[in-house]
Amino acid sequence: MTGNKADERVTIQVAGGPVTVVDRTELLAAADAERVVVVAVPCGAAAVSQALAVRPAALFLRESTAEENEAGLGAADASGVPCAAVKAEAPDIAGGHTIWASGKVTVANAAARRRGVKPAMTVQQAAGLLMAWTRVM
Repeated sequence: MTGNKADERVTIQVAGGPVTVVDRTELLAAADAERVVVVAVPCGAAAVSQALAVRPAALFLRESTAEENEAGLGAADASGVPCAAVKAEAPDIAGGHTIWASGKVTVANAAARRRGVKPAMTVQQAAGLLMAWTRVM
């Protein structure tokens, strides 16, 4: 972490493995391949495409407009990557840590829904579900 609130990058160890949490897509790295990734940017096609470049196991991004969510979720679906738009009820909605700590799924793509992700699940619940599914494969 750089200390700059807009540049936070953390790896959180959970039972299913590491989760990468970043404030913006530019902070993602090759080490994030095959991990669940949480990014605190709106779920649009450009952000999802940039995040897909590191080959994540699953993506969670901040919800946006219905049209942007649809474009971003569709881009992830085209790559077969489970993805969800998330709403966080907290004063600091810009931070990835807030999305991880208090975010709830508002909409998920088909790849995520096939694996059991549903609206109103917490990001942590949905991430755990997707990690368990990935370990079975």
